[in-house]
This record gives sequence, structure tokens and C-alpha cells, in this order.
Amino acid sequence: MTRARTLLDVGAAAVAAGIAGAAARAALDHSGTREQFGAPLTDLPTVRASLSAQEAAARSVLATALATGIEDARAAAAALAPACDLALDVAAAAVQSHGGYGYMAEYAVEGLLRDAVSLRAATRATESARAAARALVGLDA
Repeated sequence: MTRARTLLDVGAAAVAAGIAGAAARAALDHSGTREQFGAPLTDLPTVRASLSAQEAAARSVLATALATGIEDARAAAAALAPACDLALDVAAAAVQSHGGYGYMAEYAVEGLLRDAVSLRAATRATESARAAARALVGLDA
């Protein structure tokens, strides 16, 4: 049972990395083609900074998922919550980078945000993090 839960946690962290990466790419693609003030949005320093932060967060989620060993149940459980949270943050930022269009179902980022919220709920990331924390401090056997 522990092995199955560990594999589920690592797999969910990898899915979170995929969501974050797709959201960051969608935001970059949209911002590169959308013009504001006579130039692509990517010409605006604040937009570039936001896109850079989204990409860095997506890489962080991926690194967390890849670094999590499937042999260590505690590490897998502890890595899951931050991975889900970062995926949610990146997807929400991607929606914002689309402006009002980001909330429309015609744009992929709307679905990615929904997927990130659902993933966090489905994996019970908060519960897993608490269980890992209890185990690390010796309160749980």
C-alpha cells in the first residue's frame, strides 16, 4: 500500500509539472502573438518578467517531480503539495496573461487551471504533506 501511494504521489507531481509547463508555454505563445500598444505583449518588461517567473516555476515543479525518489514515501508525499501549489500558481498566472480571454473555455489555459485545482483536490496534497511532516518529526510511525 505504501509503495502504491508513493508511486501515486510521484506520478501526481509529474502531472503537476506537465500542467505547469503547458500553462507557461500557452502564456508565452499568447503573449508573443497578442499586440498591445503597437507591439507584442512580450515587449513589455512586466509581461516578460511574469512569463519568466512562470517558466521558472514550471521548471521547479519538473525538477521536484524528477528528484523525488520512488523509494522514499516521505519525500514523495512532501514533494506533492508544493508541486500542486506551483502548478496552480503557474496556471493562474497564465490565465491572467490572457486577460479576460483566459477564463473562456476556448483557451487551453482555462482547462489547465481547472486541471491544477482538480489535481490538488484529487491527490489530497495537503493531507499528504501533513502526514509527511508528522512522520519526519516522529509523530507518526
